[in-house]
Amino acid sequence: MSDKKKPFEPNEQTGFIFKNKFKKEGTNQPDFTGSCKIKGNLYNVSLWKKLTKKGDPMLSLSFSPPEKEIKSTKHAAKPGQPIAEDDLPF
Repeated sequence: MSDKKKPFEPNEQTGFIFKNKFKKEGTNQPDFTGSCKIKGNLYNVSLWKKLTKKGDPMLSLSFSPPEKEIKSTKHAAKPGQPIAEDDLPF
């Protein structure tokens, strides 16, 4: 058996959201982040606390597909192998 734990996944039509501990004041980063499952697809959820034009509190939500891990070997180097400057992706 594998010791790897399966990442937590919300049930269908549900999700969860947590306070963004890494938000820097004065930035447009979300106040809360999390994920949800809709029609079998996972989505990232971002939430901002805002005020309406009248000054009433409101919550603004954004949903986006989860970012896939980049598994490109084009720029991968083996341990101990020197890396040429033109091999760097940036």
